[in-house]
Amino acid sequence: MKEIFSRLNREWQITYYTDIILFVILIVTLVIAFKKRKHIPELKLIRIYLILFIALTASSYYSISTTQNKTDTLVYKSILPQEYGVAVIEFATFVFYALSITQIALHRILLKWLAGIIPAVFLIFYLLSFVDSVNSQYVVLHYMSLLEELGLLLTCVLYFIELFKNPPKHRLLDSPPFWIFSGLTFYSVCTLPITIIAPHLIIAQKDLYLRMFSTVYIFYIVLFGMIIKGYLCKQTI
Repeated sequence: MKEIFSRLNREWQITYYTDIILFVILIVTLVIAFKKRKHIPELKLIRIYLILFIALTASSYYSISTTQNKTDTLVYKSILPQEYGVAVIEFATFVFYALSITQIALHRILLKWLAGIIPAVFLIFYLLSFVDSVNSQYVVLHYMSLLEELGLLLTCVLYFIELFKNPPKHRLLDSPPFWIFSGLTFYSVCTLPITIIAPHLIIAQKDLYLRMFSTVYIFYIVLFGMIIKGYLCKQTI
């Protein structure tokens, strides 16, 4: 048990413990999402998404605790099928949420196209991961993440365009969608540069590649913190 904790602690140190903090935040968000599920009924997939995200993180912890070699751990984590499943559900969670609250017909059409095309491309990426080398799998995974972030960013842009065209009657800071899409915008904009440069660091500087994820985890923490804020808002629309 001591050896297992030592391995996990070494991994957490690489990300400056942002990894385990995110894991705790995910659990807290899931609890709130269940308790406040009637507060934002349009956010239907969030609980499935959080459960899968938590399971993915727990799975990576298990692989770390049972793998002697850090490089093998990194490889194992990179090829987990759950990575692709979580990415698809993550994308669907926010796109379908935007689709359920938007009132502009053109935006609904664009969101439906996004909801159909990007998961299909994800499937192609997933199939490619089986035929490529291990290093190529890293690259494929990051290109998939890049596509997802661009799609999420477009979703946020559509939300804010509609927000400016049709300002809410209630106080904006009491609006759950405002907090959720603000958090999603922050996450997408901040992680986009990292996702672009990450494939170039995979082979040459794996330690830097791993440490870089500490910033990604921080952006995730901010995102889920703002989702929690959305659930705790007074307004339900």
